[in-house]
Amino acid sequence: MDRQKDETILIRVRPRPGAYASGIETTETILRAAADVLIEEGYKSFTLRRVAERSGMKVGNLSYHFPRKEELIRELLEAILNGFREKSAAAIADTGLPPEERIVRLTTLSFREMGTRATTHLFPELWALASHDEFVSDQLKQFYTSLLDGMATNLGAVAPQLSSEQCHEIALLLCATVEGMIVFVGHDRPWAARRSAMRQLTIKSIISLTKAMEADARETADAACELEK
Repeated sequence: MDRQKDETILIRVRPRPGAYASGIETTETILRAAADVLIEEGYKSFTLRRVAERSGMKVGNLSYHFPRKEELIRELLEAILNGFREKSAAAIADTGLPPEERIVRLTTLSFREMGTRATTHLFPELWALASHDEFVSDQLKQFYTSLLDGMATNLGAVAPQLSSEQCHEIALLLCATVEGMIVFVGHDRPWAARRSAMRQLTIKSIISLTKAMEADARETADAACELEK
């Protein structure tokens, strides 16, 4: 049994023009209930009626804010991804830290998140939705593109000899590794007990790879300089 204390998904609602505070609070209540349904029951049970029950509202009242399920899922996705963006940005925002430490912090955050029931259940649902919903697919692509850009920037600071393309490739490897880990070491997954070990191996592997690639790049540059003499 995975005993890590669960955490709720961070919801960050984008205020609508002219919206009152009470309206924003109602929207947050609905989105929180919608997230709970998606996480605990899956998209197959995701209906306006079920979300209304979860939020303690009448279906008619909920429909006033979100007439269609598709509108609700889209605003929910945006609010969820905004929350993850905020957490990720905070992990690497301290420019006083060495860039290598910022990579460690971001990777550690990702593994800590996958230790929660919410994240372990949520992202597979989002990936499945992205397979047949273009809006969800586009939103996830934007989210991961932003995340990869931040990783690549810090990797470039760790290894200045590497090109932007090389840094983005390493960042993609790191992101794919971490996301894929959810299936194996996420909350209550078969190898959840190995999560900490996998985190340490992932960090060590990525940093070692980055430095090894930089050493190769430096050697190639030095050889080119010798040929020009």
